[in-house]
Amino acid sequence: MIKNILVVSEESQEYTAIHQSFVDGFVSNGCKTEVFLAPTYPTLIQKLSGKIAFLKAYQQKQNGKLLKRYTNLGLFDAIFVLKGSFISAESLQEIKAQYPEVKLLCFNPDSPFNKRVSPKSCRDIIPYCDGYYYWSKAGLESILNEGAKKAVYLPFATDTKRIYPVKSTEGYKYEVSFVGQGDKERNEQIDLYATYMFKHCPSAMINLFGIKWKVTNENICIHPEQVGVDFLKTIYQSKININLLRLQNKNSINMRTFEIPGAGGFMLHEISEEAKELFIEDKEAVYFSTEEDFFEKVDFYLKNESLRQKIALKGYEKAKSYNYSYQQRAATIINTF
Repeated sequence: MIKNILVVSEESQEYTAIHQSFVDGFVSNGCKTEVFLAPTYPTLIQKLSGKIAFLKAYQQKQNGKLLKRYTNLGLFDAIFVLKGSFISAESLQEIKAQYPEVKLLCFNPDSPFNKRVSPKSCRDIIPYCDGYYYWSKAGLESILNEGAKKAVYLPFATDTKRIYPVKSTEGYKYEVSFVGQGDKERNEQIDLYATYMFKHCPSAMINLFGIKWKVTNENICIHPEQVGVDFLKTIYQSKININLLRLQNKNSINMRTFEIPGAGGFMLHEISEEAKELFIEDKEAVYFSTEEDFFEKVDFYLKNESLRQKIALKGYEKAKSYNYSYQQRAATIINTF
């Protein structure tokens, strides 16, 4: 059992910074926990390093040097790395060589095989991992094939300190919403759904909250990005909250799978067998596949408020339970060895 752990992440001011959720989970399990945060570089340097390989490599090596100088690395039972895009694999390899009894663990909230969101370093560290925790069952075999000594299914969870219903006297403000940034696939999906909706119900409106949305459909309204309490409030004030899965998450889950019900929202989730195992279909969440299916379920649940609210409540109760908490997820990690 792991009793002393060092959580290694990157400095972040994001409202749902997942490293803090894990830190709280480890502490609540009685695990002595320290945190190493690699410095966040200025925005311009970050953008340049994403395009210039040697800049990124330099940042990773510098962060690795800082970690290797961290006090008493050898006193920890485990080093728990979040994603690992900010540190060089060589640095972690050297730490493992110097402290072979310290377990090297990793959790990547993205896919290490998606080059668009995970740099090469995320794949390079896998062979040095004693335990690699992953939110998709389908990806475990690939991680083992990359050389991880152990791959463990670990879904996301609900951090009730940061994700909770923010009720408002204003009541519902939106009928259908998606809170999150756009990308090529999401723009195409939303445009497809909105076009179908417009043909069958010209007055229907899909509200998008976030950046990088490029759709111009008549029944789409684009709003500014929502973070913190505003993010939670928007979910609660939306009758229906869409959860779209990126290509790397298809037939699996994402953080929104827990955030929407955790914030008290009704979740209309893109079809996923793994998500159905977590939130029961038509009881704790609703799932859609085609654009026709999407429209029919939006239409049905907008007209059936009591049933919609009942499903949202059941989803919320499930999301805030112990088995869906970061305390439980941390316990799984602690007890792996």
